[in-house]
Amino acid sequence: MYHNHATHRHTRGFAALLAFAAGAIATPSFALAADDDNLPESIKIDAVIRDFKAYNQSGGHPDFQRYSGSTTIGLVQEYLGEDMVPIVKDLRGQRISSEYRDSQGRNINPILFNPELGDRQGSLSSGSSSNGLTSESDFAKWYKDVPGVNVSKSIELTLYRVAGTNRYVFDSNVHEPYKSI
Repeated sequence: MYHNHATHRHTRGFAALLAFAAGAIATPSFALAADDDNLPESIKIDAVIRDFKAYNQSGGHPDFQRYSGSTTIGLVQEYLGEDMVPIVKDLRGQRISSEYRDSQGRNINPILFNPELGDRQGSLSSGSSSNGLTSESDFAKWYKDVPGVNVSKSIELTLYRVAGTNRYVFDSNVHEPYKSI
């Protein structure tokens, strides 16, 4: 899971706003206020979740349960498109060869790397055909209902505050928003 622990660390766009790893969604910290003690312990957001058939099932999506192993970044543009969904930047992206870490040795998303905060630089390599996206048109289906390929459900998702921070997370290893769709 990628963490963002420094209160003055900022991101460069919505694509970095949500970091997905190990079944978790983490929002980065922002310098909101000098007194974070008055923030709520949880916040609720509306979300749409989708369950996809695996690539090797009849009618399955070619991107799902196909790629595994190393983490790949740089697949989507920095900003959302006019339809408010991510836009493909690079079908292969970049593979994290060695992890970027904060001053306490915790993994961080490379886009959040800041040596002034004591972060340690990792390394990236070109993405390979064993990771990434199949095509722009297949990626577009991630955000649309496609009969026979996926099923969606609207839910209210609760994000929980990380104690002592202004950061909220959803961790599917701890918080279960649904049993099945």
